[in-house]
Amino acid sequence: MAVDPASAGPSRPWSRAVAIAVLLAVLGGLFVAAGIQTPDPGLNDYPSEDEVGPDPGAYVGQQVSLDGRVLGTDPLRIEVEYGTGETFAVTVTGVDRPVSMGDHLNAFGTLEAEGRLSADRVVVREPWELWYMYAVSFVGGLWVLARTVRRWRVDADRLAVVPREEPLRVGGDGDA
Repeated sequence: MAVDPASAGPSRPWSRAVAIAVLLAVLGGLFVAAGIQTPDPGLNDYPSEDEVGPDPGAYVGQQVSLDGRVLGTDPLRIEVEYGTGETFAVTVTGVDRPVSMGDHLNAFGTLEAEGRLSADRVVVREPWELWYMYAVSFVGGLWVLARTVRRWRVDADRLAVVPREEPLRVGGDGDA
């Protein structure tokens, strides 16, 4: 005799809540574990501004990745921010593309001295590009949220997200 799953009632709501809590704890642990990893050039993970900033002399002769706002173009100097708002200035050599004051520059190369980076690769972004990226991501997130709410609902009895029988309508009844 088969049992209809819809009439069987809630299927262990506490076990689902415990499973969700365990998965969230594992996710939080992975975030912490990723945050305490040290740079490893063997894995293409090079020291960045947070490692170089407090003691640039320790990284002289090593490959690093630094980014910051362009302070001047002759010579090319960037202001690199690290930690809790502390900054240091770096002269970047080997840049073969036009750069303007206020641009955001990401440079990868060898730190030749405490204040000089010989760049192998650079990425130049104008200030508005970062805000454009955030705006497009925000609008896309709202679109996905609206589609999700329109077609899915939370069933509190089963502690599950289930599809709606009829999608929610945005406007009126549409009989104009």
